[in-house]
Amino acid sequence: MLPRYENRCAELAASPVPGSIQHDDLHSNNVCWPGDVEDVSSIRIIDWGDTSVGHPFGTMLSTLNSIAFHAGALHDGGSISDPRVLRMRDAYLEPFTSLATRKELLRWVALARSIGSVARALSWERALQDAPTSVAAQFDFPVRDWMLGMLEPWADVDLQTR
Repeated sequence: MLPRYENRCAELAASPVPGSIQHDDLHSNNVCWPGDVEDVSSIRIIDWGDTSVGHPFGTMLSTLNSIAFHAGALHDGGSISDPRVLRMRDAYLEPFTSLATRKELLRWVALARSIGSVARALSWERALQDAPTSVAAQFDFPVRDWMLGMLEPWADVDLQTR
């Protein structure tokens, strides 16, 4: 798997999309909207513990999975095809359309989602490293799931069909 992972990282890094602060855990539980729903200035994003400087599409794993989950549209293995979720993805990509074609942007999202599964596994592993055995055993499952994300058929299908 290492050569596959390295190739995906190299291709994503070679894209013309510049690095940025990347939350890497942006989902509904990390977005607070304490004010009037019409007032977007009150939105606060919390839990910056997994943040890094990296490719801005890195957040697409957690973010799209969260949106799909709440829409009842997250398929086994992480595949996402619901038009509502894809519209959100496309809205996120719109500011980057001056840098690449839609096909390239979609490929880089697929790469980032695939690569991101390893980062998520490492994040969970790091969080559990000092936990008691009983707690680590209880939460070890997400680590395996995230690592298996590199093996999921959607990762290769998405990359081949974009």
